[in-house]
Amino acid sequence: MVKDFSLNSGERQTATQYMSIRADHRFRYEWADAIIPDGGHGLDLFCGNGYGTQRLAHGGRYVIGMDGSREAIAQANKCYSGPGHDFVPVEWPFEISAGTWDFIVSLESIEH
Repeated sequence: MVKDFSLNSGERQTATQYMSIRADHRFRYEWADAIIPDGGHGLDLFCGNGYGTQRLAHGGRYVIGMDGSREAIAQANKCYSGPGHDFVPVEWPFEISAGTWDFIVSLESIEH
């Protein structure tokens, strides 16, 4: 079975403004934001269109949002870019270096 990682697969939040993202999805990133200390380097794995990566990128944090959809990464760069974070397209499966990250967030992903 080939997984559809496209932006409009029906599996993703596609709103181009944060407050238009479903409230339960926003809440999970707001919860993560509240418990992650300021500063440090982090990953937002399977970041989708980037709303959560943007949410986490403040307080001296630097966050890299990674996703398997080049369309989602393009939308992230268009709608949710800013200081303290970048977006990177990746192909699943991928490897990340342990020990180089202060935090890793992966929300709305494992169940898919």
